[in-house]
Parts: sequence; structure tokens; C-alpha cells
Amino acid sequence: MRALRISLGLFFLLFAPNAMFGQAGATGAILGTVTDSTGAVIPNAKVTITNVATNVPFITTTSSAGDYLAPSLGPGS
Repeated sequence: MRALRISLGLFFLLFAPNAMFGQAGATGAILGTVTDSTGAVIPNAKVTITNVATNVPFITTTSSAGDYLAPSLGPGS
């Protein structure tokens, strides 16, 4: 019985921190293309993405192909 307790204790010491760490770094990304009403891409356009809960903006600029990437965004709306 003592060996079982030791085994379970070691199991939780080794694997529980990994499970908790997996929830700490939740981020997402937004990838898109900016186009006008005719479907033509818009290069060098300023794109602002704002988390409505924290009012923190992420500002980026589109590439020559109209593409943008907003990496490592925190969770939110």
C-alpha cells in the first residue's frame, strides 16, 4: 500500500505541473487579407486589432500582397 502511495505521489509530481503549464500560455493569432470593394488587395494598410475587454490594441501593417498577421494575441473578444 505504501508503494502505491509513493507511486501516485511521484506521478502527480511529474505530470501535474505539465497539465497546469498547458493552460498558462493560451494565445491565438489572426491572419487575413485586406481588400477593397472590387477585391483588389490593399498594400501597406494599417490594421488595428483591439481586445474589447482590456482595450489593448495590436497594430500591424499589411504586406505588398495585402496580407497581415497578428501573432500571440491573448484570449478575448
